[in-house]
Amino acid sequence: MIKIIGLITFLSILTFANDLVLSADRFAKEIFQSLQTHNKDLFVKTAIGSKQIYSEQMLIEEPRLSKISKQEREKYIEKVLHYTLLHDMLLNSWNKLYKKGTSAKIVWKDTKIDKIDVRLKKKRGIDFSDIFVTFRYQDKSYVFKIDDCVMIKGNWYITDELKWHGELNSAMEKALRL
Repeated sequence: MIKIIGLITFLSILTFANDLVLSADRFAKEIFQSLQTHNKDLFVKTAIGSKQIYSEQMLIEEPRLSKISKQEREKYIEKVLHYTLLHDMLLNSWNKLYKKGTSAKIVWKDTKIDKIDVRLKKKRGIDFSDIFVTFRYQDKSYVFKIDDCVMIKGNWYITDELKWHGELNSAMEKALRL
């Protein structure tokens, strides 16, 4: 009986982790689509949470914030998180990534995803991931990283810049463990 309960627990944990990977995979595909279509609004909608989302997450992480008004909490978030700066930084990183690809003579609308590598981690009970996207244009493969994603209320959001790794070669593949 204990073995069966242990197996059921193990399988439910495995299913939950698989769901996180699948949702991160969908998240990465939407970000990739925003690059293919050069649609920054799609990127913002997909990847950057609203002030309210971050406010709710901070309430989970710091319950003492529930004692202050919503308006004061939003001021606190702006002060601590620098939400406006975060929003602008993330959008700027999307623009830089797009331009780096274009500088490498990539025609984004003609690209195809080869592989999405999701690396999950948990900190203080919160799910995070780093996501490596390998994509192909013509006969070459390229890599970029969606860094420091956080799961908030069932959705993934970016908390750090997108990082261009460039053309994939064997040394990079080994270093990134792709």
